[in-house]
Amino acid sequence: LPSRDHQVERMWDSSWRPLTLQYLRDCRAIRAMLYVHDIRWKISYMIRDFLRDVEETGVPVLLVLSKDDKLLVEAENMGTTQHELRTKMSNAVFRALSYQGVHIHYSCDNSLPFSRNARRQIL
Repeated sequence: LPSRDHQVERMWDSSWRPLTLQYLRDCRAIRAMLYVHDIRWKISYMIRDFLRDVEETGVPVLLVLSKDDKLLVEAENMGTTQHELRTKMSNAVFRALSYQGVHIHYSCDNSLPFSRNARRQIL
């Protein structure tokens, strides 16, 4: 949860995190949790700790890596392909989380009507 003044971090630690974990422990209907992560961002200790706690509840975590479409310009600036950069960044996320579960890559182009519609359906 990005925050320059750490207000969101304090709210997360004091209220949202305990509430979320309690819900995951108590709600038997939950089959899995989707964790959507911007592939360009590093994994923070807060994310790593939270996902570890989620897995301890017995709820599997499905990783959704988003913003792949934003890698094209960065890849060109680095002199590599978008696919190579996506693979490198994905592996960094997997290593940081010690993640070996199911993952997908998701991105959409909001300038295209069918992409906006697909985004609404997935959310």
